[in-house]
Amino acid sequence: MPISETKRKANKQYYQEHRNDILRSARKMSTEEMLVSECRWVEMKAWDALAKKNFGEFGYFAELWKRLNQISGEHLPNPWSKFVQIAKNLKEGR
Repeated sequence: MPISETKRKANKQYYQEHRNDILRSARKMSTEEMLVSECRWVEMKAWDALAKKNFGEFGYFAELWKRLNQISGEHLPNPWSKFVQIAKNLKEGR
């Protein structure tokens, strides 16, 4: 289902505001802290997409979280690991 132009503009504005918040606080944060902060924001967006049953968007943000986590070097635990384990168990018939 295509995203409406109104929603697209709202998403763009929301992201620009978030980016501006990050840039304003960048003077006070190290690169690692900024990446961890971005990981938290992306995780929030992924959960939001999942709650709305927008699985494509969820996948996008989950993958982005994974990449940011790798870049940051923090090795944060995967917030979706329980879902992955449940899916593996269902696939194997447990």
